[in-house]
Amino acid sequence: MHRFGCGLLLCLCSLSLCAFAQENRIVRIGVAIMQRRPTQISGWGYVGLNSEVRDLLVSALNQEKADKKRHVKVEAVPLDGTTPDNVGTEATQKNCAYVVSTTLVEWSRPGQPDPGGPYSRNQGQIGGIKGGDQVTVEYKLYRTGDSSAISTGSASNHDVMLRSSDLFTPVMNQIASRIFADVKKATPPVQP
Repeated sequence: MHRFGCGLLLCLCSLSLCAFAQENRIVRIGVAIMQRRPTQISGWGYVGLNSEVRDLLVSALNQEKADKKRHVKVEAVPLDGTTPDNVGTEATQKNCAYVVSTTLVEWSRPGQPDPGGPYSRNQGQIGGIKGGDQVTVEYKLYRTGDSSAISTGSASNHDVMLRSSDLFTPVMNQIASRIFADVKKATPPVQP
């Protein structure tokens, strides 16, 4: 009877170690407030939109499913710093392994402006955005504390028919997928 109890205990310990090894590693990513290229985007004065777009990316990253093969899951957190030093300090304080920055590089408005103005608020949504508006956002992914980007890219909504409230959503979803793929490549797998 004693041997059976020891064998059962050994089996349970082995199973719990296997289960522990299969847990996902949580990789924190700090997401900075979106910037713009001042010479290319005129009239971009609604500062609140920068943090709203940042929050879209945070949400999109947090919705990425864990990678079952590498056992990696991302957790995005918003960063409020406005300079690289502030962002880096905040990312370190929030235990972020990576930081992502975004820059609005194109916002073309082929249609007539919305009567509410380009940055007005209407029922909690961003006004002034027509279905034909096109945006392009560049992103850079950094390891926290390192000023060299480990990946860069851009995403746009040029081929998507949009409702006004969805102008940046598909762009941030594209960026989130690419960032997660880059983080999986850069993060060593969990050892069994």
